[in-house]
Amino acid sequence: MDDAYGKILFVDDESFILSSIRRALRRQNVESFYAENGHEALEILENNDIDIIVSDMRMPIMNGMELLRKVRDKHPKVYRLILSGQVDQSEVFKAIMSGLAFEYLTKPWSNELLISKIDHILEIRRILKNEKISNLINSISHLPKNIDILRKFEEAVNKEESIERISQIIVEDVSITTKILQMVNSAYYTNKRISSVQEALTRLGLNSVKGLILTSTFMAEDSLSTWQRKKLDIIMAEILKVNKQFLIDYKNETKKEIPEEFSSIALLHNIGKIITLVYLPERHKEILKISEEKEIDYHPAELELGLEGESHNEIGAYFLDLWNFSKTNVEAALYHYDIDRASENLKEALNILERSSEKVKSLEL
Repeated sequence: MDDAYGKILFVDDESFILSSIRRALRRQNVESFYAENGHEALEILENNDIDIIVSDMRMPIMNGMELLRKVRDKHPKVYRLILSGQVDQSEVFKAIMSGLAFEYLTKPWSNELLISKIDHILEIRRILKNEKISNLINSISHLPKNIDILRKFEEAVNKEESIERISQIIVEDVSITTKILQMVNSAYYTNKRISSVQEALTRLGLNSVKGLILTSTFMAEDSLSTWQRKKLDIIMAEILKVNKQFLIDYKNETKKEIPEEFSSIALLHNIGKIITLVYLPERHKEILKISEEKEIDYHPAELELGLEGESHNEIGAYFLDLWNFSKTNVEAALYHYDIDRASENLKEALNILERSSEKVKSLEL
């Protein structure tokens, strides 16, 4: 199937489950692979460019946790999805929190939901692989000099190291630590000032701190012109205000604490605008010029310049995906201007984020 939209690998030790999935997908434009154990699955992954793996959790010889850990380590760009029974919920939660899987579906599953989820994942991957964005990314000559700290952070989280050890990795870089603590105390409502990275990790969680690490790497860049630094300070101040407002609005509107998966979307949804400013400053200037002349927002100005498919939305989503941020963060960056295209569980949060952004703007007028 050379014209297949994507390649999906299903892993389950029960053959009737695989047969049911095969029937459900027979009219879909995807190429499906099936394995009854982890060893078969790894062999298929070695020989095929798989986009998504959908794995059961409870299997003999090699269980789902073991398999997904090997997939993450050997094939990190494969999207990892769990198809589990109700009895596996504690294992599923652990797999998601440790980054082994991005999300899950329960057995018995809805064929419509399974197909919809696969289509949605493949659509995002297609957008991030389009020729326009690929050429643009290739034109960027370097990435933040401090980005290595993000890799070390990710490795420590994947190894399930202690909060103390993870915080030690961050504080090795004084400039990043300083920026993180500045942003923490600007972006969150807390009863008292957060004075250490370990405290930030404990109180805010890994997702939020990972987002702060990324944004702080741009703030710590020493090659920026005076103009770039001034604009970056403005963008960052707005992002931090919006994040603070979003956390309040989410709790007030939903009457719930914000889930971990949504905890950093306000911090990162506009990361593409920062990347454009830092690495494509002439493009950023042109966008701002159109924005001011026509009195329109940044993204509509990008569209006026014919930048559809290579706007700050796609740029941000591309790099969040590259740096192993969650699908939720990638989606929020990609669709915060087009919320109807987001997955159902994210739409509510993005709508609240949009209202929070408007509140911040109105207060500044």
